[in-house]
Amino acid sequence: MTSKELQATINRCWTISDLEKRFRVTGMTIHNWRNNRGLPAVVIKSETRPAIRFVPDDVRAWATTNSVKMYGVA
Repeated sequence: MTSKELQATINRCWTISDLEKRFRVTGMTIHNWRNNRGLPAVVIKSETRPAIRFVPDDVRAWATTNSVKMYGVA
């Protein structure tokens, strides 16, 4: 995968803010789901602070498996 392809993939991923809207929960709940309920995430390391991203298909599958309702986002 080229760096351009990798960047395009990362750009398609969701952020914690995106998940807050889709699940109608707080960022703290998203972190708790990651740590305690196995919400899949990709951690992108950087020199300052790692970025956490979520692959949409993985999140949808997790929500279905864990009976967590998702809401549409305008």
